[in-house]
Amino acid sequence: GDNPWSPGITKRLAQGQPLAMIDLREGVRRGDQIAQGLVSAAGFRIGQALATSINLLNPALVVASGCLPQLGDLFIASMREAVYRHSLPFVTRDLEIVVAEQTEHTGLAGAAQMVVDQLFMPAMLGKWFGAGRPRPDIHDDLAP
Repeated sequence: GDNPWSPGITKRLAQGQPLAMIDLREGVRRGDQIAQGLVSAAGFRIGQALATSINLLNPALVVASGCLPQLGDLFIASMREAVYRHSLPFVTRDLEIVVAEQTEHTGLAGAAQMVVDQLFMPAMLGKWFGAGRPRPDIHDDLAP
């Protein structure tokens, strides 16, 4: 039978289909209690894990990106709650947690940044200077 607490999730699972992010996001939007619980728990667990890094690194800014923050405000609120609950007060005093704006080119921009980071690593710059200029063969040791 149908689960009155979560009709959307129950229907999807009864059809043998896995849950997708959009199912959870839509479930939260419709007031589905199971979806709300799953999204809230996910946000809280991510926030707990993040708090460890925040305590260690003491950043001024945390940018949440990717598919999980797209679950909406409930996810972000739960994540923030866990971060503030499990972090040292002096570390979170001026901490800002924001959600990155996602576009169709976000992944491409991230990949390009990784390439730039590799090209300008201090070890690579030393090789460039030693060779007198950047050359493709300098980066051979980066290949898998």
